[in-house]
Order: sequence, then C-alpha cells, then structure tokens
Amino acid sequence: MTDQPSDSPKEPVGLARGFRAWWALSEDVGPFIRTGQIVLDANVLLHLYRVTPAAREQILATLLEVQGRIWIPHQAAVEFHRNRTSVVRARLGTFREVRQSLKQATNNAVAEIRKAVVRFRTLQQSSMTGRDWDPDANGLDELSIHRRIDGVMDGALAELARIEAEHDLGPDDIRRDDPVLGRLDAITAGRVGQPYSSERLQKLVEEAILYRFPSEIPPGYRDTDSKENPYRAAGDYILWRQVLDHAKAYARGQLLVLVTNDAKEDWWILDDKGRPKSGRPELKQELFDCSGAVMAQMMLSNFLEQVAEYYPDQISPDTVSQVRESELAAQIDAEISASSLDSRLDLMKLSPTVLEHLVRQLLEAMGYEAFITRATHDSGFDIDAIRPTSGSERERTLVEVKRYRSVVSPETVRALYGTLQDENADQAMIITTSWFASSSKVFAQGKSLTLVEGTELLALLREHLGIEAIIPERRKRPTGDT
Repeated sequence: MTDQPSDSPKEPVGLARGFRAWWALSEDVGPFIRTGQIVLDANVLLHLYRVTPAAREQILATLLEVQGRIWIPHQAAVEFHRNRTSVVRARLGTFREVRQSLKQATNNAVAEIRKAVVRFRTLQQSSMTGRDWDPDANGLDELSIHRRIDGVMDGALAELARIEAEHDLGPDDIRRDDPVLGRLDAITAGRVGQPYSSERLQKLVEEAILYRFPSEIPPGYRDTDSKENPYRAAGDYILWRQVLDHAKAYARGQLLVLVTNDAKEDWWILDDKGRPKSGRPELKQELFDCSGAVMAQMMLSNFLEQVAEYYPDQISPDTVSQVRESELAAQIDAEISASSLDSRLDLMKLSPTVLEHLVRQLLEAMGYEAFITRATHDSGFDIDAIRPTSGSERERTLVEVKRYRSVVSPETVRALYGTLQDENADQAMIITTSWFASSSKVFAQGKSLTLVEGTELLALLREHLGIEAIIPERRKRPTGDT
C-alpha cells in the first residue's frame, strides 16, 4: 500500500472545488451521522471507564445502533489496551486526593484559627491591658477548636462516597472480567484494522519525527515533548495513516466521521479559550486528496448529541452533559501533567480554558463559590464568584482571567469595570500571568477592582492549593510602563 495521493476525484478541479476543506462553512453533519463510516479513537473508547454505569450503558447502546458503520484503527485498539487500567486508576486516585483534601481542610482550618489566636494574644499582651482574658479558657485551645470543627466536612465526605459508589469498576475488575471490554468486543468484532509491519512502522516513525513534526504538519506534533520514545510520540500519526489507508481502500468518495477526544491543536482549530472548535482543514484535505472521502470531526459529546437526534431513546441530555464535563476534566488533567517542569506547573503551557479552571479551584479554596461562565463567555468575564459576607449577605465578584506574556492594557481594566456596573455586581477582579500598567493601577484605586499580577497568582496557588507553579520570562517587563 503506497502513500501516493489517490487519483479520485477524477474530474478537473480548480482553486475552490479541490480545496473545500480550507474554505467551506460548517458541514451539515446529518448525512455523516446517518450514513457515514464512524472511526473511533482510543480516547473515545477509554471514556467509557470515566462515566457512570448509566451513561456507559447509553453510549454502548448508541454504538450498537451504528455498529455496522464503526471502524477502529489498529493503533487505537493498541492504545486502548495500553491505557484502560491507568484510566481507572487515575479516576480512583482523584477520589482519594479529594477525600484527603476534605479531611486535611479541617486540620488547615484549625491551624489558621490558632494562628489568628496567637496574633491576637500578641496584640493583647502589647496593649498592656489589665484584663486577664485567656483564649484557652474561652474554647480557643487546639483541642477545643478541633472538637467544634470536627464533622464539618461529613456532608461533603458522604456525598463524595455516594459519587464514588456510582462508579463500579476498579483495577481488579479490569484484570478479572472487564464488562466494558466484553461489550466492546461484541460491538467491534470484525471492525478493527490490521496492524502495520515493523518495516512500515519504522518508516512512519521516521517520517513523523524527521519531517512532519518539525514542520508542524498535523496530527501528533504536540506529542514530541510529552512521550517517552519516538514510537509513542508518533502514535497519532500512525493512527492517522491507518485512517487514510482505510479510506483509500473502503471509503472512496464516501462520508467519514472521526470521533476523537484528543483536544490538542494538532487535531483541532481551537477557539480563544483553547477549546476545540473545528477539525484541522489540513486533515480533511489530506483525506480528500487520498481517497475523495469527506470527513467530519467530532468530540464524543458532540457525536452523542448529534446521534441523539436520530436515536432519541438511546442518549439523554444528562449523559451528553456528563460526557462533556468528563472530557473537560480529562483535558485539564492531560494539560497539567504535560506542562509540569521539575514538578512545577508552567502556567504559560496551559490553555486559556485550563487556566480558567485552575483559577476557579483557587477561588473556591479562598472561600468563593465559583462558576465558569461558558454559556456567556462573551459577556466580558470568565468566572462568576460568590462569597458570603455577613448573615445572609452574599458578595458577587466578576473575574476575568488573562494568560498574557505582556502588559494587560488599561482598556481591558476599564472594560471589566464597565461590565461590573452593567451586571450590578459587588466586585471585579482581573487575574493575569503578566502585569498591569501603572495607569491601570491608578484607575483601579478607590474602585471595587482587584488586580492580581502573575507573581501574586503564584503565591496564591502555593498558599491555597499547594501548587508550585512558574511563569517563564519570555519578555522583559519594562520599567515605567503606562
């Protein structure tokens, strides 16, 4: 099997017809869902281990409905088996970490209260007051504080246990009798591609490492720094070559749906928040040049959402929502783990979306209820944060997150202040990885505006989340900025 372009389409093409992948508006995905061949990536199959059993059953039932059109590249099958146990372990590890965090929060609270008591005691002694007021006698000794706080997290721990109980698979289940694998085996029988020979794999790895990746030709070039060897780094390209070869042999001129949860820029055009917006036109064009096939590219949640229109009894909106949230969680975990440097988190390697969610976690650790405003991200702020003040009063803060390498403009600060007034909120906050112009700081004085620069962000992450992070210097901060 050669890598030469197919001679289809046979009719002469001009600057438009033969390059539709570059200029065409969004395709109507209906025909793709109804009749197209459906190619599933490993990360889509692995997602069955991340969702609840109820959602998993709906996804499997949906795959059964379209079984006759499913195809899985051999590379995807290999990566599925390589990673399925680690996906389950990672999910269980997350539960353990959150449980430990909830339990540790009580000890942290006691330590903070005792710290405040010591400061008060110092003030009391320096004030030379004649009153003999003993904190310990007033229930502020460490043991009394523990007794008063003990059990404050019981409700959260109980809910965590209920959530964990909804997930039915552990590593031992995967090793003994994996029900997911059994169901998938029945659905995919005869629908998995053949492996490449060792010689073919060697040529593809060399092509990826020596030519495509240095030239940033998708897919896979974002994996060069995060994989342990050239073969693993070339995994996405090997999978893509198998898709191209399959299309040349079995899908000439047909519609093809590629379902992948790999959310990196070497598969997708990303929006300004780092979220997948549309498939890379280079991939669609390469497939068309190879086989004349036309491709639609989807995340699993989008695929299920579209399929639900044609098989409404199989997929519920709750399942689509659960899958979408778990996709985002998996993306965040992947980006954070890939961005670490000497065990420190490089904030500039995070996508804007992941940085927003990290800031949301920070705000929650600081006592806010924080919500990402995905549905209204054009409204001028990224996070809606609520914090109790006194009694039943609640203070609303609008938070804008800026992953910048250079100065945040005064216009940005003024725009958020305008949004603060339009929304009738109490406070507004800009959190950035860079810094603010001196004119912005002057503007913010006396207003309900908080400006958090990169150095302060690093300190807050360390203090409230225990995260050691870095913001590499790429451009020297000017003196006397305006």
